[in-house]
Amino acid sequence: MILIDHPHSGIKYSDMSTIGIPRALFYYYNGDKYVRFWQQVGFDVIVSPPTNRKIMEQGLKLSNTEFCVPVKVLCGHVWYLRDKVDYIFIPRILGGELRGRRRYGCPKFMGLPELVKNTVPDLPPIIAVDVELDPRKLRRAFVTTCKAMGVSKSRVVNALNILLEDEPNPTPRVEGDLILGVVGHPYLLYDEFLSLNLLGKLSDMGVTYVTSADIDHTILDTYIKQDYDVYWLYEREMIGAANYFATNRKFNGIIYCVSFGCGPSSVVSEFMQRIIAKRIPLLMLVLDEHTTEIGLLTRIEAFCDMLKWK
Repeated sequence: MILIDHPHSGIKYSDMSTIGIPRALFYYYNGDKYVRFWQQVGFDVIVSPPTNRKIMEQGLKLSNTEFCVPVKVLCGHVWYLRDKVDYIFIPRILGGELRGRRRYGCPKFMGLPELVKNTVPDLPPIIAVDVELDPRKLRRAFVTTCKAMGVSKSRVVNALNILLEDEPNPTPRVEGDLILGVVGHPYLLYDEFLSLNLLGKLSDMGVTYVTSADIDHTILDTYIKQDYDVYWLYEREMIGAANYFATNRKFNGIIYCVSFGCGPSSVVSEFMQRIIAKRIPLLMLVLDEHTTEIGLLTRIEAFCDMLKWK
């Protein structure tokens, strides 16, 4: 197996090549863009199905016990794709300069290709591209990788516009008797199997919610105070979202979802409990492979009932 992260990998592109993209972790940030990019370049793309019990169990079987559950799930998705595609795309998310400070993806994002390579057996080549905030570095990384695969530069340059296009989120408008802010990584909140369909349960209970991923980055920036401007890209945004929800009087409470064993999130958890919980009711949900649906439902029902009584 070869990591395609340098121009001498020896792997060549053909019109029949298929790239697999696991529906986990990074997919929930820019998955649609990655799919359209590789299709525009000329590859067929297969995305693994939504997480199910078989994918979860296979990921648990393959993974080290110290991995957080989202990484275990990713390994299950890669295992699903391994015999169906010619390559598997797993970017290495490094971060970059933002607001005058160097920001980083968490360690699992920065070493994801190598982690997968050494965890899941019998894989096709992994396409590992260094993803940074700087558009110039992003362009260079994808052009270099595609050149190593024999793809013409003109095809890549045209497709890069897909990755670089800005898609601002409109400011959410919320109405309802009970309105909650839900803070967490998108790969936790929007993976219905991993989150035990938390958002669906809230909807069934008649709760109006806004997630941290629904808020535009420019809005989040205004709610990130200097004292809590952490170095991790995604945790920084969750802190901004928590401040946004705690400041906006329309919100009755916050649910904070975190995966057990996540190092950066443990820092954010302290911020939530010491700062945010003093300003607005807070429920922290720790999710892992042992979380049960009835346990989750009991906790969110009790939290919502207390908010209504208040």
